[in-house]
Amino acid sequence: HFSQRLHQWRLWPIAQLYQNWCDRAHPVGTPLSVSLEEGVITGTFAGLGEDGSLRLALPDGTIRPIYAGDVSLIAER
Repeated sequence: HFSQRLHQWRLWPIAQLYQNWCDRAHPVGTPLSVSLEEGVITGTFAGLGEDGSLRLALPDGTIRPIYAGDVSLIAER
């Protein structure tokens, strides 16, 4: 599967890859935590940025792009 996806990544327009990813991702608004070097932050999934970053909506309403980190789903209670 990796070989096939790599081939698609090299040939397909970025918009098609983005849409394919979004079709399979958790929905916007899904609670997430992200472990970064400076600690853990929480928020909700706000889609992907044009640069491929994960967009994390923080509790104060700002959107923080995440370029690297350990992302986990937060179980809703």
